[in-house]
Amino acid sequence: PYHRADGSVYRELRLPSEVFREDSLGSMRYAPVTDLHGGMVDPSNVGDLQVGIVGQDVDHDGAFVVGSAIIQRKDMIDAVKSKARSELSPGYRCWVQDEGGRWDGSEFGLGKQDYDGVQRDITYNHLAIGPKDWGRSGPDVALRMDGLGEGAAYAGHTEIARSPMIQVPADIKPRGHIDMKKITIVLDGASFEIEVPEALAGSFAERFANLQSKAEKVDGLEGKLAAAEKATKDVQDKLDTATDPKAIQAAIAARTELVADVKRIAPKLEIDEKLDDKGLKVAALVEAGTDAAVFEDRTDGYIDGMFEHAVSAAPEGDDDGDVTGHPVVKPRRAVAGPAPTTRTDGDDTPVDETVEGTTAHTDAAREAMLKRNREMSQGKLDAARPGVYDA
Repeated sequence: PYHRADGSVYRELRLPSEVFREDSLGSMRYAPVTDLHGGMVDPSNVGDLQVGIVGQDVDHDGAFVVGSAIIQRKDMIDAVKSKARSELSPGYRCWVQDEGGRWDGSEFGLGKQDYDGVQRDITYNHLAIGPKDWGRSGPDVALRMDGLGEGAAYAGHTEIARSPMIQVPADIKPRGHIDMKKITIVLDGASFEIEVPEALAGSFAERFANLQSKAEKVDGLEGKLAAAEKATKDVQDKLDTATDPKAIQAAIAARTELVADVKRIAPKLEIDEKLDDKGLKVAALVEAGTDAAVFEDRTDGYIDGMFEHAVSAAPEGDDDGDVTGHPVVKPRRAVAGPAPTTRTDGDDTPVDETVEGTTAHTDAAREAMLKRNREMSQGKLDAARPGVYDA
């Protein structure tokens, strides 16, 4: 029971599952022993408050926590021997869950008891010794020296025991003795052997392994974050390039020039804006008479070379555009001089000579260009002929 400022009583239940938890019992091991409750013990006041130490053999027996303790200060040794100090009261921290009910303690001979709250996560700070009828847990929770004999006090300290609360093992260790245990830990692939208090060995190894696992997960997350940041930067760089006005203007100019070249070698080809530059070049060359099979498994350089040659061999056009904005290539017109007349060779065979600027002249030029493209795609173009032809 705990008395509140308004005079009411608040009953807190210490469940066996909480009191006997291993981590809770572990916090009692090596806890300082104090004379009464002088407050929570910390490095700033331990020299004034500590009169002894709890042993490492803390366990539970029935409804009680049991263990051993060593009293080291002379005045407290005398107080324990004279029974002026006997009852025990642990100082601890816990979370109190505000939850009322009735607990059946028949298993521990305590019957049914009502409660208003439940203590959770009990962590001990110290074990206080006080006079008779002083401890909150009653006279059963107290020191006992029964059966220890005269050898119980020596070298300025004394061991005290009580079953069920405080007990001294048969093999009493020297004052300040702590059993150590060697454990192996792995750090960055290397194994290290260290010594830790035996009572802490199990939990230390487990906690270290958990820390290692968490560290590896953190490393993995950092790697993913770095990759994501790089991907974001790459996307941003591409976006900056794509939205750069100069880059956009350059791309438009290059595309316009390509469309003009396409119209030179394939005037009747309908421009598909969905095609990329490579696809548009192939479409123009096919329209101009090149077999599409020629381009299978060919590199971009091969296609570019064929396209450039076809453009250089095509008739020149002007810069006028159609209603879609695409340049329209028109046949060249005669600038000056009399129109050519029809001539005959010695065998009187007519020569099909057309006037520049007429439809007949354009068709003849296109047929000549188609013939050259076919010869080039089939590997029959005579390397000795000039690279630029006039229709």
